[in-house]
Amino acid sequence: SSLPRVTVTGAKSIWLPLPCLFALSLLNNILSCAACLSITQSLPLSSINMYVLYALGSIKNIFNIADWLYVIILKLPAVLCDIITGYIIFKTSKKRFNENTSLLLSGIYMLNPAIILNSSLWGQVDSVYTLGIILTLLMLSEKKLIASFFIFAVCVFIKPQSLIFTPVLIFSVIDEAVLKLDFKRLGKLILGAFGAVFLMVLMALPFGLLNVLEQYISTISSYPYL
Repeated sequence: SSLPRVTVTGAKSIWLPLPCLFALSLLNNILSCAACLSITQSLPLSSINMYVLYALGSIKNIFNIADWLYVIILKLPAVLCDIITGYIIFKTSKKRFNENTSLLLSGIYMLNPAIILNSSLWGQVDSVYTLGIILTLLMLSEKKLIASFFIFAVCVFIKPQSLIFTPVLIFSVIDEAVLKLDFKRLGKLILGAFGAVFLMVLMALPFGLLNVLEQYISTISSYPYL
């Protein structure tokens, strides 16, 4: 066969299309390591991803999952997030448009070739991060700023690129409290922000705060626009 071969740890080789060869083989190797090593070991992924990979790797090892099912499991979190995002687009659109238009808008996202290739074929986690950002913006639009802070904190631990949305949260605080001179509201928002930071610290503790900080500084430095 002309298709490349990916060897799943502890199982037979399987054939996969060329575009997803590197992504899935790298993910498989990291997942297998996460299941074998202590969760506190340093691996080149953020904390949230390591928690998920540790769980998936453990399931694979415990139940000796078949190759074809193993590949599906690797991609499942991203695919589920795409479905949830499509549903959110539909429900949010119904507040302004009729049902048919809302279905069309949702379908444009869910049937976008880039979305399908990225999640269903390559098995990337961008849709997980996208869902988190959409939920953050949704909470902001509904004036639920403290909830948006906590969702945003999780987003940052999924992908550091989430930080590019920080000005949106800052502007929301300014619009919601500072411009209205509502200092009581401002105080609550500041406490909520500290709570979100505390959540980030808790998520980072198993990996070592300095290790996580160094990893994120290294990642952010590779994106000049951040």
